[in-house]
Amino acid sequence: LAQEVPRSGASSWNPMVPQSNAFSALLLLLLCSPACATVLAHSRQTLAACLKAGVSNVILPGDGLFEEARHVVNRRSDIDSRPVAIVRAETVDEVKKAVACAAGCGVQVCARAGGHGFDGDAGCTDGLMVDVRGLRSFAVDEGTNQTTFGAGHTLGQLYHKLDGHGLLVD
Repeated sequence: LAQEVPRSGASSWNPMVPQSNAFSALLLLLLCSPACATVLAHSRQTLAACLKAGVSNVILPGDGLFEEARHVVNRRSDIDSRPVAIVRAETVDEVKKAVACAAGCGVQVCARAGGHGFDGDAGCTDGLMVDVRGLRSFAVDEGTNQTTFGAGHTLGQLYHKLDGHGLLVD
């Protein structure tokens, strides 16, 4: 997990503060003992068990669907996320459970809706990807035109549904 480091000069850089996920991984490899690797494996097992206890669709590395599920729509060669697990949430409660499991295990969470994420934001290496594409509820109060919708819509899907009610995003 990268941290912003104040730079008042070249000497203020602290090599013990991770600068990026790649730097964190390198530092972990250099400093991590076998006991540390065991703790990391245990944390992933704990995360998987927690997720499977409260979420209906959990995809883990090694599962047949994982390789395709981890990719975002943008297939640039520099975007190659490798999450520790993927949750395909069907309800808001499943999203809450997934976030709670990740927080309990100290794992970063990223959200995937349309999966485009031009900078790879829809996928997170070493984090939990919560795929919310299943959350596509949509309702319009015809009296007020107040619209509520789920987080799983792409903008195109949302615009199409709004157009069916003579509405648009202002």
